[in-house]
Amino acid sequence: MSNFHRKRSLPPLSALPAFEAAARHQSFTKAAEELHVTHGAVSRAVLLIEERLGIKLFTRRNRRVFLTTEGQRLFKTTERILDELNQTTEDMQRHQSHSPFLVVSCEPSLAMRWLMPRLGEFHALHPELNVELRMAGGPIDLIASGCDLAIRRNDFGISDDYQVTDLFEETSGPVCTSHYWNSIEHNLDNATLLHSRTRPNAWEEWRNATKSVTVPVQKIKQHTEQHPEQQPPEKLPKQPEKPPKKLSKKQPSPKQASQYFDHFFYALQAAQSHLGMTIGSQPIIADDLTSNRLIAPFGLNETGYHYVMLGLNSLTTDPRIDAFQQWLFTHLKQN
Repeated sequence: MSNFHRKRSLPPLSALPAFEAAARHQSFTKAAEELHVTHGAVSRAVLLIEERLGIKLFTRRNRRVFLTTEGQRLFKTTERILDELNQTTEDMQRHQSHSPFLVVSCEPSLAMRWLMPRLGEFHALHPELNVELRMAGGPIDLIASGCDLAIRRNDFGISDDYQVTDLFEETSGPVCTSHYWNSIEHNLDNATLLHSRTRPNAWEEWRNATKSVTVPVQKIKQHTEQHPEQQPPEKLPKQPEKPPKKLSKKQPSPKQASQYFDHFFYALQAAQSHLGMTIGSQPIIADDLTSNRLIAPFGLNETGYHYVMLGLNSLTTDPRIDAFQQWLFTHLKQN
């Protein structure tokens, strides 16, 4: 076996990502923003390569940078190599299809109130798979986070790199307990409005989504007859002598009491504790409505948003993901 040691004439490898970003953007400032470093760090990385090679990579004119002929050659090679290295790293970091683990990232409220209570059923059907549930919302990098799938409300821009599977349409509306609804005499003006900082515009969006709200007397009467144990006798609703009052969505009462919570989950819990009314959404409140822990006096309206499942295009044949997806769709049809 030869002991010949191959000596390579390479530029400083740690500086190449900064050079590639600067060349791609034709801007040190944009490269710094992308890499989350300072403008000076990008400039020093480029200078380090130039000094090592003894070649100018950029020319600077009118406070802008332009690649030289040599810079363009190095950029094409660097871009190709970094792309290939990135793809190889992604393939290595992904869980193998025969792995016993499936890592799913899910919106916190949906995870706690809908998905987690049903995971026991999935485990019973697929005891060979362990689902690791991570709670997070908003944009996600599946590779960086080490997740196989993500379930999200599509209220943000989703990268074209992901395969997007529609799960269900979101509907929402005011919810509270039957006891609380009776205590405010079926009048939304008397309610304490519960808000969450994660969905600060929920009430306003609901008001704007419907032109007017009237107290649905017949619906309340039917609910009372079906669930008399939830209706305190002294606070049973009375048939109004006058037409029910219409409540404008765009002009809420300035004196109406409000309470704020850090998260949507806490606002729902407060509603369950008879503290007021909050905007609840399906499927998060599905079990609460079925068990009558909460009621939706005005019904639920489409919000225009959907819950979707995000995955990588290359994982469509992964048997773990296929099993989870099929179970999820079956459960959604049943419910």
